[in-house]
Amino acid sequence: MSRISIYLLLILASAVALFFVHDPVVVGLLTGVSTGLLIPIIDLWATHPYPWNVYIHTVRLRNSDVRISASYLIRIEVDGRYLLIRGSRYPDQFQPVGGVYKFNPSAIEKFRSWNLQSDNFIPIDKVSEDDLRVRVKGRYLLSFLKWFDSGRNREQGAFREFYEELIVSGGLPLSILTDLRFDFRRRHINEIRYSDYAQSYELLIADIFDAVCSDSRGDQLRSATSYDTSKYVWVDGDRIRRLGAVPGQAPTISIARTATWLL
Repeated sequence: MSRISIYLLLILASAVALFFVHDPVVVGLLTGVSTGLLIPIIDLWATHPYPWNVYIHTVRLRNSDVRISASYLIRIEVDGRYLLIRGSRYPDQFQPVGGVYKFNPSAIEKFRSWNLQSDNFIPIDKVSEDDLRVRVKGRYLLSFLKWFDSGRNREQGAFREFYEELIVSGGLPLSILTDLRFDFRRRHINEIRYSDYAQSYELLIADIFDAVCSDSRGDQLRSATSYDTSKYVWVDGDRIRRLGAVPGQAPTISIARTATWLL
């Protein structure tokens, strides 16, 4: 049982005991114990990057699977417009460049200790193998997240998906990569909730990276991706928030909700 669970149980026990104890010394002792145990919980809540309901679900879903998808998205912005590409698995929508992180072979032993299973909701093939799209019991959830935060035994950075989606699949020239860098912007974390789509509880994590390059390289990127509107679109933040809709016009494109995480 995790420390947080033990703390909560001791606080609950102390609170219940206060209803039956009238001795001032004992009441003061129990109150002090409860207060002392609350301090590390409050500190954890204030400093940990994950929503509070993650900790609740480590207990509530102790013996149930939680689906985790850990990905990165690349924020490519030129003159207030963002580059989105047509999805390969969901071709009816446009989405940010990016994808799910890969884990390294060195992670497998640790995964086995958590009885972690690959998620088969997305067919596992050469593209999706070793994806950090997995299912783990709630009791191991915090251990998995601590491991993920460490950055060990897994892919880091955003280069691979940029190269695969825009250079290899997109046909853009290699010169686009000249002076290109990626700047970590923030981490988007959804609260754990039941997904009708996946038919399980789900936690979505996405690191957002800014693509950083010179103005001339940005203009080259925009020019190289503007010729084929069946594969690429450049849209402003308002249209992303509206998921592709434009007021007063018939819908022409659908934008994935994950694109709103760029804003």
